[in-house]
Amino acid sequence: MKQNIFVWLLLACFLPVQFAQAKKKVEKEPDDRTYWCNLMYRMAAPVLSNMSEGKLQQNMQVEVSPTWMAETRQ
Repeated sequence: MKQNIFVWLLLACFLPVQFAQAKKKVEKEPDDRTYWCNLMYRMAAPVLSNMSEGKLQQNMQVEVSPTWMAETRQ
């Protein structure tokens, strides 16, 4: 009887530790190609989607510095 209780106590102590360790998955960092492709997609997607709908100039106005090409505006 005592041996049976001891076995159950050992199982109760060590099984949760094993399950907790199994849940910890190491997320590997994406390689350089994946990182840069995702970054380029995030930059290009709004431009290309607006361009395909014909709304690029309407939705993305060009903003320039007040001093940009100041000598030609005079």
